[in-house]
Amino acid sequence: MFRFFSKYKKLVYTSFGSESYFKAVGKLQAAGIPYSTKTPGNLSALGSSSRLGPDMTQYDLYVKPQDEACALEAIHRSM
Repeated sequence: MFRFFSKYKKLVYTSFGSESYFKAVGKLQAAGIPYSTKTPGNLSALGSSSRLGPDMTQYDLYVKPQDEACALEAIHRSM
C-alpha cells in the first residue's frame, strides 16, 4: 500500500474564516517560514456563502517539525 509522507506535519494554527487565515499566513511569510494549508471543514463547499452568514471555512496551517517553535512564535506575536 502506498502511503504519502508530507514534510509538513506539525499543525500550528487553525482558523475559521479567511480574515484570520490571511493574518496568520502573512506572519509566517514575513518570518520566512514555509507552510502548507488544508481545509478539512470547508462549509462553503456545502452551499454556505458569506452573504448567508459568516465565513466559517476551516484552515489548518502545517509546518515542518523543525519550524514549529518559530512558526508558533511568529503567529502569536502581536503586530
